[in-house]
Amino acid sequence: MIGLTYSEILKNNYHLSKKIKKDKLQIKILSNITVDFLKEILEYNLRTGGVGEAIVSIGNFNNIVQESSKFGKNEIAIIFWDFFDLLDGVQFKIENLKDKEINSILNQIKKDIDIVINNLSDCKAVIFNKFTSCVFSRYNYSNKKIQNFVNELNNHLENKNNLNLKIIDLEKIILNIGIKKSIDFRFYYSSSSPYTIDFFKEYTDFVSPIIFSLRGKSKKAIILDCDNTIWSGIVAEDGPSGIDMSKNSKLGKIFYEIQNIIVNLSKSGVLIGLNSKNNLKDVEQVLNSHKDIVLKKQFISIKKINWKTKVQNLIEISEELNIGLDSLIFVDDSEFEINLVKKYLPEVKTVQVPKNLYEYPEKLNKEARSLYNFFNSLEDKKRSTMYKQQTLRNEYKKKYFNLEEYLSSLDLELKIGQNQPKILNRLSQLSQKVNQFNLTTKRYTEKEINSFIKKKDVYVFSISLTDKFGDYGITGLSIVYHNKKKSTASIDTLLMSCRIIGRNVEHVFIDYLVKFLKNKNVKSIKSFYVKSEKNKIVENLYTDFGFKLKKSIKKISDFELLINKYKFKNIRYIKIKNEKNKS
Repeated sequence: MIGLTYSEILKNNYHLSKKIKKDKLQIKILSNITVDFLKEILEYNLRTGGVGEAIVSIGNFNNIVQESSKFGKNEIAIIFWDFFDLLDGVQFKIENLKDKEINSILNQIKKDIDIVINNLSDCKAVIFNKFTSCVFSRYNYSNKKIQNFVNELNNHLENKNNLNLKIIDLEKIILNIGIKKSIDFRFYYSSSSPYTIDFFKEYTDFVSPIIFSLRGKSKKAIILDCDNTIWSGIVAEDGPSGIDMSKNSKLGKIFYEIQNIIVNLSKSGVLIGLNSKNNLKDVEQVLNSHKDIVLKKQFISIKKINWKTKVQNLIEISEELNIGLDSLIFVDDSEFEINLVKKYLPEVKTVQVPKNLYEYPEKLNKEARSLYNFFNSLEDKKRSTMYKQQTLRNEYKKKYFNLEEYLSSLDLELKIGQNQPKILNRLSQLSQKVNQFNLTTKRYTEKEINSFIKKKDVYVFSISLTDKFGDYGITGLSIVYHNKKKSTASIDTLLMSCRIIGRNVEHVFIDYLVKFLKNKNVKSIKSFYVKSEKNKIVENLYTDFGFKLKKSIKKISDFELLINKYKFKNIRYIKIKNEKNKS
């Protein structure tokens, strides 16, 4: 989108709108200022970024409280409640108001904020902007009361613990591009909007990653070259001790900052990899013993230090991490290498180290927004450790020619939890992200899953797996309805992360589920399979377990199992551990 004029965005967006499928993603903006620019820019950014089904609409002008009651649960809300027009002429009269009057106004606005957030509690996500006083920077008089007013509102907003609420800091956006580039009073006086097209472009870059993450389109790993990418110099020429990444040198301090950015990403759950044409011993010597190294080996999930093409290495990285090429960001200083990746792996997002090195940290920070994770569960933060454990498993597997012998040697333990509100974040994340082993393709928010947990006739099962190498984390979810009057049960959701596919966990879980429901006097289990582009691997799962096909209409197939006819798989190398309700 960089470099495109607004008219070009309009034209391109019009053509993209013709390709929208039936499965639309509805995003609605509620605002007290004119945000027409935002609608087109956001749609264009989402559609070109992989969410081609995005439809953005704008609610009635300056009617946020009333409009907030009209949202559906699958919609995304953006609240552009700007302080500039929050109260008529507040910037002129607030200095003359008494504290009692100000507090009265504040309390009313806080109540309105609460109403809006409560009305939108069932939405997939609510993106709410922090209030800012930057617009008033042109005034010469003291604006201390204005700033205190803004701070009070923002504190109230940030103290909200709604599961679907995400807050955008407008001041960061304004500071990124500058006040003069962000605010133009010509727009305000002519159309009730103080913000420029450049501002809305930048704002969109902050908002889009949240939506990408909800649709499973966020990046998961950042893969970096070494020489002149994470340090200054060429290790093969300068030697391990001759490269520079010192915070006390002119060039080194840039790479010192870069490494700190990467380490922070790793700590948040982003996978970090190296892809460099180098001697492995030289690179490992730097990682293990260089006095200025920040990006130490414990932060790196995978290394491809060899003389293969970087294209081939990226393919292998994708396969070994079991994530798509479209989940990778590749960073390199070489224009030649970047162009090769663009040509042969267009799915991979590429970032070239800028010629002006002082621009590098800002550029990397901006590109890192695409790594945003809406859910940010405990499993995400452990991701780097989990992939290191997987590397050990892959090496260990080479010792075995027989799959069952390999699985039997792993000391697999399956933990099945029931109705655990403390892990809502992860359960919702699984429902939103898992595509391959997902029988019904249903997506649920944390609030929706919590409502299932509270119902007496619904069972929410979590599936976790450990082995001798470590913990796979919470990797499966099943939601089952129980009709006690009819002695039947219905599987609403059954999904498992690709992390545990191939270990026969599904056999053990279905065995467990049948026994569990049989003890509840259930006579038959109903289920269904919704065919999608990605879940073909489970197309025959229910028939393999003895379920009978009752009917099939288009992409939906209904199944039923008579419990007394079920044949247990009895996988003996996976132990089962039941976890009690942890409410």
